[in-house]
Amino acid sequence: SSGNVVVDGSLGIERLAVQGGAIAVNNAGLLLDILALSGGILDGSAPITVTGVMTWSSGTIAGTASNPLTVDAGAALILDGQYSNKTLDARTFQQNGDATWAIDPSAYDYLYLANGAQFHNNGALTIDGDSFVYDGGGGDLAFHNSGALTRASSGLTYEASEFAVPFFNTGTLSANAGRVTFTSGGVNSSSFAIANGAAIRHHHSNWSYPDVYTHTATAAVTGAGFLQ
Repeated sequence: SSGNVVVDGSLGIERLAVQGGAIAVNNAGLLLDILALSGGILDGSAPITVTGVMTWSSGTIAGTASNPLTVDAGAALILDGQYSNKTLDARTFQQNGDATWAIDPSAYDYLYLANGAQFHNNGALTIDGDSFVYDGGGGDLAFHNSGALTRASSGLTYEASEFAVPFFNTGTLSANAGRVTFTSGGVNSSSFAIANGAAIRHHHSNWSYPDVYTHTATAAVTGAGFLQ
């Protein structure tokens, strides 16, 4: 799709590509094998489920919190692009599959959460490159990890993965290289693993963010790296 489309009835497709414009799906639900978003807006009140492969390099996913976009267990999510504007607006994103966020070593990439958007990683998410999850404004925003989230690479422009929305961890966060930074607080009630030479920071490098990050009694921090 590159124009403006509104779908209120059934939509019998298995593959959808959104490159520009806007498509709003308001039916009982959309089940897709392939979803490719490289621009434009995917909107509407319908829940959307991807069973095969979803790629998201740019563009906005909007909708409602009660009707999520779900990447099924066994499916793949590929976040890519450089200096791109990916925005999750009001909708809840349930990532249950095998996900990668790969960024060119000479660049960095963004994901904005806006208007109460919530991103849940319940599967496996590997970040390979410099990534920033930013506050796009509006409502209670959060990134939830109940699966396995890994910061994989180092030697890049910033050597950083930054979360500027509250980060709630009930799974495993592994910082294998570079640093993972939380600038808007959150809660760890499970596992942080920090490899030698890597770091997890509860603040920005200029120490200008006062939000408290909490480790509960059930939390564990392991490894030879730095917790700052």
